[in-house]
Amino acid sequence: MENGITCKIMLKHQIAHKTKTDKAVELWKSGDTKGALKIFKTFKMGLTKDQKAKISIYHEMLSGNKSFYVMIGYHPTTVKFEAEQVIENQFIKL
Repeated sequence: MENGITCKIMLKHQIAHKTKTDKAVELWKSGDTKGALKIFKTFKMGLTKDQKAKISIYHEMLSGNKSFYVMIGYHPTTVKFEAEQVIENQFIKL
């Protein structure tokens, strides 16, 4: 019984110490693009303003504001591609 409790405590300790990056990458790899973008767009370090904007706009498009961004000249396919490239190059291929 003691081993089971120790394992549960260790597992909780490992889960509690995941970084935002770890959580976002895990969501991204599991296919939860919107959830991952929600975290990635909050990053203040490691991204240029342009990279952060690409991620934020892609998140906004997935959150129901796609028509607004299309209206002001953004192309959904391009936004998706560019945001995914930023995430893959900055966080996934480390």
